[in-house]
Amino acid sequence: MSESKELQVIETKPVTAIATLDVRDASAQGLALMRERVEVQKQMLKIAISLTAPNQWTVFSGTDKKTGELRESIYPTGGAADTILRRAFGLTWGEKDITIEDTAQGPMATCSAWLMRGDERVEHFTGYRSYGGFVKTEADLRRAVVENMKSVAVRDLLGLRFRTPAELRELGLDASKLDRRADFQSHDQDPSQIVVPFGRDKGKLVSDVGDDQLEWLADAVKKSVEDPDKSKFKARNQALLDALRDEYRRRHPKEKPAMESTPANEADASAWADAERQAREAESEAGR
Repeated sequence: MSESKELQVIETKPVTAIATLDVRDASAQGLALMRERVEVQKQMLKIAISLTAPNQWTVFSGTDKKTGELRESIYPTGGAADTILRRAFGLTWGEKDITIEDTAQGPMATCSAWLMRGDERVEHFTGYRSYGGFVKTEADLRRAVVENMKSVAVRDLLGLRFRTPAELRELGLDASKLDRRADFQSHDQDPSQIVVPFGRDKGKLVSDVGDDQLEWLADAVKKSVEDPDKSKFKARNQALLDALRDEYRRRHPKEKPAMESTPANEADASAWADAERQAREAESEAGR
């Protein structure tokens, strides 16, 4: 019978031990610890990126309004974020809280959740998204805001924000070789590009709606604007109503839209009626 060997216990330390650093420590040991921490984080980032595919990253570009310079940022998609969080760090998401708030620019969705390691809360993140691009329905909006939250988490955890193209190439992410490209979403939206949220033309741009539907939609939206039970959505509905009217005027510059709103109070209503009567009389006189 062979002689039994004594088991050797190997001491292990959590990764957080490397990250512990007293900012007041100006010793050589403190400097060495900082260098080790930076190097470890760089290697972690390389490994995390290597787990993803190039088509799981998007290059967003746009012109800086102040400087006029082209700026680019690289964002991981939700798929890339899930891969990194689960496979590299063993993290999952807790319950997601999604809310949609009406703003002057339209609905703004917010998604908040905790990153979890088992039952332990690690860090809380929030994502934001509004209509635009491929987001044309509320279902799109809900999916997109979750994707944004995941992307925010990975960019923050890995320190991807404000990295230069040279730094990213060193980490294994060459922006020039990424096919997925998009423009930064502009909040100065062209009214004709607002998406119709209901009806036969749901999902279409206002600019693509037929004349008959423009009037039908405007009438329906106008009722929503005036409905006190829908005051929470008044700003969004008013923006849609204005877009429908503007589009009708663009197509028929010499014709008054039948969808024009009536005044809110009796005094204004009386003045509006007088103006309407005078306009009709003037048209009648001109036709004689």
